[in-house]
Amino acid sequence: GIHIASRCIPAQNLGGDFYAYLERHGDGFLKKSATQTGVVEYLGRNETMLGVIIGDVAGHGVSSALVMALSNGLMTEMGKNTRLPGQLLTQSNERIYHYIHTSNIRYLTAFYGILSVESGVFRYAKAGHVCPYVLRQDGSIEVLESEGIFLGMYPQESYEEKHCELAPGDRLVLFTDGVTELRNPQGEMLGEERLKALVAQYRFLPVAEAIEKVFRSLQEFSRDAPARDDQTLVIIEYRPETP
Repeated sequence: GIHIASRCIPAQNLGGDFYAYLERHGDGFLKKSATQTGVVEYLGRNETMLGVIIGDVAGHGVSSALVMALSNGLMTEMGKNTRLPGQLLTQSNERIYHYIHTSNIRYLTAFYGILSVESGVFRYAKAGHVCPYVLRQDGSIEVLESEGIFLGMYPQESYEEKHCELAPGDRLVLFTDGVTELRNPQGEMLGEERLKALVAQYRFLPVAEAIEKVFRSLQEFSRDAPARDDQTLVIIEYRPETP
């Protein structure tokens, strides 16, 4: 019931962007149709959950690639043991801080979310990362905002956790700032409004085709000029199977 497409194009031979997925199973709750006004009932059931991580290390070259590999592996492993996105980012920040505070890498941004396949509830937190979107079937877009500072900058930080509900056919759109900060030959940035228009325009295509169309549009916008930053885009469509 989940359709995923992703692409990462590094600006140099070694990039600092990363993303990963985690599949988990565990106890959860499914919202039941209310029988009384104002009363919400839940049924206990086994849940299938999809976790998604996306991040961007400040800088380029070997140092950022090493921090990218460390952070990706660390967060993926920690994601196996926690269902709380805010807690995962807090724990990741502690470990990453001790690794990079004496290096020439200052910080990295990250977003972590976990989707219940059965209920459509998506819980998320971010650490200085650009806000992902929920693209609804009607073309409207909801920006997933939450508070949290970059990873690795300061120890003992906390990260706000929020949630939203996906309906069948809705899409999650996650990206790094290398996409929205792409410039054309006149120096104009693509910007978030153009990206929103692109993903909405291609919302009826399968996610793999939509990713292809978006990146072709990015090339046309930049006139194939060399990118200054890594470009990563992930689209996840929620289309659960009918019981």
